[in-house]
Amino acid sequence: MGTYSSEEYEEIVENGIDKLLPIIRSDWYLLRCPICEKATLYEILGEPDLGRRSDNCYIHYPTDNVDYLNVPGKIISAFEAAKRTIGIDSSICLLSLRRTLEMICKIEGATGNTLEAKIKKLVSDKKLPPMIEDILYIIRISGNDGAHADNIYLTESQVRNVMNFVGTIINYLYSMPERVIRLKEIVKIKEKEETMSSIPSERIQ
Repeated sequence: MGTYSSEEYEEIVENGIDKLLPIIRSDWYLLRCPICEKATLYEILGEPDLGRRSDNCYIHYPTDNVDYLNVPGKIISAFEAAKRTIGIDSSICLLSLRRTLEMICKIEGATGNTLEAKIKKLVSDKKLPPMIEDILYIIRISGNDGAHADNIYLTESQVRNVMNFVGTIINYLYSMPERVIRLKEIVKIKEKEETMSSIPSERIQ
C-alpha cells in the first residue's frame, strides 16, 4: 500500500569540518492482507553502510510485541500461523496459540503428561517467572475452548491480548536474553573507548 524511508544522523568533525553521518536507516512498509484485508505497518532498521538486517524488523501495527531474534524456526512458524487466522476465525487462532505453547514446551524439554504440567515444569525450573503461569493458564483454557467448541467466546480484541501474552513469553525465553548480550557488548565497547580516550596520547604510544 505504501513505503517510506528515513535516516538518523550523527554530527562528526572531519578535518575541521562539521559533517552529518547517517547511522540508522528506517524503511517503513504499509501492507494489506489479501485474506482479512487489514493493514500491517512494519519497520526495518539497518546501518546504511551495512545494509538492512532482518533481525531488526519491527511490526508497529497491529502489535503483538514479539521479536523473532534468536527464536527457533518452529516456534516462529506456529506463531505466524496463529497470526494469519486472528481476523478470520478466533477459535482456530486460539488453537494455534495453544500449539505454539506446546512447541515451546517441547523445545525447552518440559516434561509432563499435560500442557499444564509442562508449564508448571518450566516455572519450577525457573525458565519462566511464576506470574507467567497465570498467563499460560489463560492461553491454555482459551485454546481448549477453541479446540472443543465450548460456549466461551472471545472477541478479536481479547484474542489479540492472548496473542500478546504468547509474544511476551517468546520474547522472555529467546529474544530478550540475546538482546541483553548484544547490549552488554556495546556497553563494553563504549567503556573501552572512553577509557582509551582518557589516557594521554603519549602513554598509548
